[in-house]
Amino acid sequence: MFPPSSDIGAAGVLVRAASENGSYTEIEEGRVTRALMKLFHMNNAAAATLRREAEDLLEQSTSLVSMATAAKELDSDKKEALMSHAWSLVEAQNEDVVGQSIFMRGIADIFGFTPERTRALRFPPSPEMDD
Repeated sequence: MFPPSSDIGAAGVLVRAASENGSYTEIEEGRVTRALMKLFHMNNAAAATLRREAEDLLEQSTSLVSMATAAKELDSDKKEALMSHAWSLVEAQNEDVVGQSIFMRGIADIFGFTPERTRALRFPPSPEMDD
């Protein structure tokens, strides 16, 4: 299964985002699964399976760069949604803001996002503002 598909790549990015502080608990697993459900409009079981596939690849030394490069093949709307989900996962850890920024800049560089776009995806407009 190498290189990974774009959906597994996206799942790998989210798993790494959720575990950036060195801890990856059932709480983070649930957050990743919910993000995948939203990103790919899939049910819980399918999202959990996708998450586990990405976890397995990451355990087998598949690099984050490989995962992000695979996710780069997603359409632009999905890549932007992926970045927003990744931001929410790294920020949920409430630690190491500098490390989080470096991690997210690395993903943004692979996706070809400007620093301005990356910042905008960190704080997307709320749905109420779109009315």
